Amino acid sequence: MDFHFLDVSGREKSRKARLLYWISIYTRKYFNFRLVPAAHPAEMLSIEQAVNLYHFTQLIIHAGIEGDIVELGSFTGSTALQIQRVLDFYKPDKLLHLFDRFDKQFFESGKDTLEVLKQYFKSYSLSLPVIHKGQFSETLPHELPDKISLLYIDCGFGAEKKVHIENVLFCLESAYPRMSKGAIGILMDYHDPENTLLGYDSNPGTKDACDIFFKNKPENVYTLYGGDFSHGFFRKA
Repeated sequence: MDFHFLDVSGREKSRKARLLYWISIYTRKYFNFRLVPAAHPAEMLSIEQAVNLYHFTQLIIHAGIEGDIVELGSFTGSTALQIQRVLDFYKPDKLLHLFDRFDKQFFESGKDTLEVLKQYFKSYSLSLPVIHKGQFSETLPHELPDKISLLYIDCGFGAEKKVHIENVLFCLESAYPRMSKGAIGILMDYHDPENTLLGYDSNPGTKDACDIFFKNKPENVYTLYGGDFSHGFFRKA
């Protein structure tokens, strides 16, 4: 199948995003200063990140990695759309599980976040994933699938660094034991100052949590090119 970016930002917001993108390039080049090139949280998925999701989803399908796909932190579904499109095309024996609080008015004034997500899936005629609504501390211990082939962690929500580290660690501690051999783990906001190309360091706690968690494990976390947003991954040994 061909890659096709599923955009949920809308035409007006896309214009704002493009303007911010070019401003961010200018400030980075001449002032060594980065702006977040997005006018809205729903736009904080770059085409490069979507391409990463596309290829990794295909990889775990064609490699026959056992288990379902899990996304920890879904918001309105901009990343989940990219994954579900691949699943609907190949129709493997896998389900996509979305875990989030799905707050009714989280960054969506007067709108129900979960209803916005469902509308996006309907507009693209995609199958609706399995929804797990609630705090991670309530849902992950009992609702994660027994086997995971692809894990996507995106639990940044503007909290202080210490809280974000704790959240990422909890996600890894909960999901890692269920990941099959060869399974892929993708980390939104994974930023390594020495290796990340261009990516914005929006949640420094992601790398710090990975440094702690993988210190005594065989896997290494690698940077991915994600355009203006940082990305990383590991593969279960």
